[in-house]
Amino acid sequence: MHAQPAADLARARHLEVQGEERFRLSDIGEAHRLWSEALRLRQQAFGDSSAEAAIGYAFQARYHSFMIGPHPEHRSIALCEGQRTVRLLARTQGTVNLQERILAQREYAYAYKLTGPEGIATDSTRLQATRALFADALSLSERGHDTLWMARILHDIGNTYTDQTIRYGSVLPPHRLRSLIDSALHHYQRSTALMTQAGQALSEEVMMDHLTTGLLYHSAYGSDSAAQAIASYDSALRIMLMKAGLPPTVDPLLFEPRVLNKAQMVELLYLRAFSCAEPYAEEHSNDQLRSALRSVQAAVPYWEAMLRAYQSRDLYKVLGSYSHFPFRYGTWLAAELGQRERSGDLLRLALDWHDRGKTGMEQRDRLRAGASLKPRSSEEEQRRTLQNDEACVAFHDFPHPIAFVIDASGSRTQRLPEMDVRVLITALQEAMATDDPHRYQRVAFSLHQGLLAPLLQGKPYRRIVIVPSNTLEGLSFEALVSDTVREATWGALHFLVRDRSFRYARTIGEARSDAHELRSAKTISGIAVAPGTADMPFSRALAERLADREGSPGPLALDRAALHRSLQGDRAVFLVGHAEAPATPDALPYLRLLDGDLPITALDSLPMSAPFVVLSTCSSGAGRTYIGEGTVGIGQVVLRNGVATVVQTLWPVDDRATSEVLARLYGGMDDGLLVSDALTEAKRNYLQGHATDGLANPFYWSGVVLQGRDARLPTRSRPWFWWVGGLLLSGVFGYGLFRRARRSRALGAS
Repeated sequence: MHAQPAADLARARHLEVQGEERFRLSDIGEAHRLWSEALRLRQQAFGDSSAEAAIGYAFQARYHSFMIGPHPEHRSIALCEGQRTVRLLARTQGTVNLQERILAQREYAYAYKLTGPEGIATDSTRLQATRALFADALSLSERGHDTLWMARILHDIGNTYTDQTIRYGSVLPPHRLRSLIDSALHHYQRSTALMTQAGQALSEEVMMDHLTTGLLYHSAYGSDSAAQAIASYDSALRIMLMKAGLPPTVDPLLFEPRVLNKAQMVELLYLRAFSCAEPYAEEHSNDQLRSALRSVQAAVPYWEAMLRAYQSRDLYKVLGSYSHFPFRYGTWLAAELGQRERSGDLLRLALDWHDRGKTGMEQRDRLRAGASLKPRSSEEEQRRTLQNDEACVAFHDFPHPIAFVIDASGSRTQRLPEMDVRVLITALQEAMATDDPHRYQRVAFSLHQGLLAPLLQGKPYRRIVIVPSNTLEGLSFEALVSDTVREATWGALHFLVRDRSFRYARTIGEARSDAHELRSAKTISGIAVAPGTADMPFSRALAERLADREGSPGPLALDRAALHRSLQGDRAVFLVGHAEAPATPDALPYLRLLDGDLPITALDSLPMSAPFVVLSTCSSGAGRTYIGEGTVGIGQVVLRNGVATVVQTLWPVDDRATSEVLARLYGGMDDGLLVSDALTEAKRNYLQGHATDGLANPFYWSGVVLQGRDARLPTRSRPWFWWVGGLLLSGVFGYGLFRRARRSRALGAS
């Protein structure tokens, strides 16, 4: 081997070892970065079809297999990378050692297991094939006398029996269930014995044997085996604590800062909480909820330590996977126990945990700045007492759907009916795209009945702030309908916006913050229609009129520098351009500027001080949703970096319709209305103006939403009537020519 390829290979292997260390700590984003650089070096030195490159693909398969948990769309990529790995190794020779061949075979087997029709191999034929693939990897490790790999693969085989138990345990006859449990335990015990004989009794491999034994017992006999599951989790926790220097009798709920793998402790304590509460479904004992709650509380300091320690720029991948989100279950536990015991303290804990379960990146920033995660006094002062016609509704969907309602009388928890919200939201989107008001009416009414009707009945709420759960991100609540009696045409449907105004917030704290007055009445407008993208004539016209009323020569031409300047000023900002929220796994939203695409990772590093930003782009409020963080999109990043109030779009919107709504929004603000009231009036007027032409389809108007705090302009008077009217009239003739083509194109994109 020549010197340079040898050096590249050595460097690649070093990076892969570093990546494995980050992977062990669940810092998956950093692991992926290291593995991707290692793959680049392997390809550079040996070509992308070489045996050496195959090992790089094996690590890519491992990454995508990990990501299947939070985002199942990684399945096909994981399997493809695994197949490519074994195919290249079968037909080419190269500088590949035995441990790398074991790795390749194991990652292919693991990816194959995770890509069955149900998301995991559970049918007998596929399970046999999966175990055969793992057996091939086990044979390689036995040939090399590699104890570590032998233990890991025995554990993997045991997991296939545990997977089968989880999937079918409730319907299998007792003798068949017992056989699966025994097979799983046999492989876990063999794995543990190998590691113990090698002097590695406190290794994380042994800890994982105990963890998956806990999963097995949790699923095997329900509440009858809950105690065995808890004992297994406690054994795993003690291994981690003993490795940090504590005695074997240590309390498994103790926080020990010397434990290196903070994410693993969070996962163990989270799973332990589930088993503690397992009998609650049958026995309804408050003691079971308290025990589970103590386990979640023990996870919180590890979660905070994880935020401080992990360097990954995409921490949300860590937070959103493998039970690294204690507040998700903890919120429900505190709410349920608080409701049963009528405890205000527990309700306040549930509200706090609800918010902490949605802002992981922001909390990391605060911890690293030395700040406490308790609500700051300035935040408390901004939280106002709500009026009789106002309510904040915060949804929580796991393990059972509930809503927190905060109104003038205080806070309460409301249980909601179980429903498949994702299926209903998909059906709603399909009804808009196919221009089917009959179907839309049925689905939108079902969502209203399940989500809002139990909360609104008998209440005088006219202003509602929605804090959506992860499954409800992207749902436009104002476009739900309150009855199915009216004629099923778009203009006749009784959308909720006809009676109520809606604002959206990331957290309860943000929802309860008082409206702020903008520091300046002036608005900076900017346009970025990048080369090769479609013109936006109506948005452009609105931006030009905004610039004209401020006495500016015209809207800014938005490149990165101009965008940065506008977001770092003290004026409101109106941005026109194209944005994308790709559906491709791992792809993040980006803005298309004049000097190239700007990913939100670059936007996320920019401190912002603009008080109010209108993002007149497609999908500025869309993005991938992660447990522990929420939607990672352009609007969310802008809010997280200092902007208080954002108007954003939930999908690829229509230029003309959006511009009409936004023009009316600015007119209402000039009349002294709050942004929320101005946007509501804009939508009502839009619906009135399009009651008979089909453009009352919610696709055209309901995707424009207000996120963050409410706001108002400083007192002033502007002659908006002339230019709003002028804008609408100027678009009539041009719109008539483009209407049919633009409508079908926009609906198809949605």
